[in-house]
Amino acid sequence: SRAAAVGFCFGGMVVLDAVRSGHYPALRAGVSFHGVLDAPELYNPAHHKVQHNPAHKCKAIAFHGMADPFVSPEKLEEFKHQMEGLGIDCTVVEYPGVGHAFTRPEKIKKSDFEAGFGWDEHAATDSWTKTKTLFREIFGEA
Repeated sequence: SRAAAVGFCFGGMVVLDAVRSGHYPALRAGVSFHGVLDAPELYNPAHHKVQHNPAHKCKAIAFHGMADPFVSPEKLEEFKHQMEGLGIDCTVVEYPGVGHAFTRPEKIKKSDFEAGFGWDEHAATDSWTKTKTLFREIFGEA
């Protein structure tokens, strides 16, 4: 299979939920850019609401601005712990001092940065480069 899912913000959360569920066997990679990083109880193995399929091998990468107002440091740690507990090969790339929506070049106004949003050229470029590298590792050269 050559299926991958990529999402930004809420879409990033949706991608990570698809990876967490393990119910999309064709999905080989999931990438979240400034997504909502949480650890929903739905995927808590103790509650058995959604059983993760451990045979499903899907790599995930989450690109996260450490100054993102939508994800507290506690939520970030809960997310990492849950992904590890589910046995998901997930890399979290953290960008210090970077806010939400760092891939959006129109987010350059003072009011954007004051609200916790903001374009960051390094984070945007680095995250896209790392995404292409992940896809080459999984799918080979295009």
